[in-house]
Formats: sequence, C-alpha cells, structure tokens
Amino acid sequence: MRFYRPKANQGFTLLELIIVIILVSILFVFAVDRLLEVRDQAERVSVQTVVGNLQSALAMDLAEHVVKGRISEIHQRLGTNPMELLADTPVNYRGVITDNEISSAKSGYWYYNMDNHLLTYFVSSNAGFESDLSGRPQVRLKIVPIYDDLDKNSVFDHKKDQIRGVALKFQDKFTWQGLEIYVNSHIK
Repeated sequence: MRFYRPKANQGFTLLELIIVIILVSILFVFAVDRLLEVRDQAERVSVQTVVGNLQSALAMDLAEHVVKGRISEIHQRLGTNPMELLADTPVNYRGVITDNEISSAKSGYWYYNMDNHLLTYFVSSNAGFESDLSGRPQVRLKIVPIYDDLDKNSVFDHKKDQIRGVALKFQDKFTWQGLEIYVNSHIK
C-alpha cells in the first residue's frame, strides 16, 4: 500500500527573495545611472549637431554671396538670427526673445536674443558642463565678421574694412563632457 506524502514546499525562501530583490535593485541603479549619462551625452551631441548645421548653412550663404559677386553685402548677416538660414529649425528652437524675457526661457531650448544678437542654448543637464558665466548653464553663439582690419581699430566697419566672410562663433569659454570651447572658436 502506498501512502500519500505531501511534496515539500518548492517556493523561495525569504533569504532567496531578499537576495534577488537586492540584485535587481543594484542592476536597476546601474542602468539608470548609465541612462542618465547617455542622456547628457545626447544633449551635448544634439547641440554640436545644430551648431554644425548652422555653420554649414552660413558657409553656403557666404558661397552664394561670393558666386553672385555680392561678398561686400555679407556684412548684412551680422546681427541676424542664424536659425533663419536653416530650411527646418530644430524642434527645440523656441524663437526670438528679448532681454526682459530671458529669465522665463526654458532649459533644453534654443532662443535668439534680439537685444544682444546672441543665439543661446540653455543646457538642461549641467552634468559635465562648466563655464565662466554665472547663472544658468548656457551656450551662446553669434555671427561675427572675418575681415581685414584696414583702419587697425579692432572693430569691424563695413565702410572701411575689407570683409572676407562671416562665421558663427562661441561667445564664452566652456567645457562640456571633455569638449573644451574657447571664446570666438567653433566646433571642428
């Protein structure tokens, strides 16, 4: 005759369950940390891409002026919004603002300040971002002339100086995740 013997409980012990929860938690922390790092890198790369597109658009505009024999008119680009050169502006471009509206500008977006003629990106994640500017982390660019300073006063005057072109230049020194930018430089 066979006797019925109940099977032993084959569930997890409390210790096993705690160990699994701890391991999953540790993996989750590493995954979130890596995700945040990738997000920060993506923001920097996105800014570099927009700046590169703007530099290309400005170079094409300059080439058009040269081909059409209108290089002397390129100085009219100074003080203008470089975003106007793009066929499609970035989805995070919010448009033109003034000095009075700058405090309400949101991080993670591009703005053109019509008072100081600066294209500004407000950095949303300042991890790895260092700048000499006080206040909110930001990247500021401006269209500047490339010219022969014939009157030797270090100030461009389109009536006296010989313009050779224009360039989009950073206005402040900053470091962002190992990328070091100096005043009046550009990303190569």
